[in-house]
Amino acid sequence: MSYSRFFFLGIELNSDLRTHLDNCAPSNKLFIENPEYLEQISIEDSQYIGRRLNEFVSISEIEDCSKNVRSLLLRIAPGFKISTDNIIIKSVQEEISNVPVEQEY
Repeated sequence: MSYSRFFFLGIELNSDLRTHLDNCAPSNKLFIENPEYLEQISIEDSQYIGRRLNEFVSISEIEDCSKNVRSLLLRIAPGFKISTDNIIIKSVQEEISNVPVEQEY
């Protein structure tokens, strides 16, 4: 079995934020449905929304990602209060499937 490690920068999904996300404008659904913008993951029995970072990341990348996540969440859920104290970075280990990939020749 193989594993991949990455950092996840985001905020825990509580019921208030979930309500805001569920009721966001249709034009903003793209930001929560496409992991290139925001991704929802489970970590230790909790749900989080944010972005993946590489295993090796600079401070400026962390700052940029934090601003980006906060900006997207404020756009999607304008009534939700997001403090920088609520934004976390977690180290995550994920199992990688060893399913062979078919190649076309």
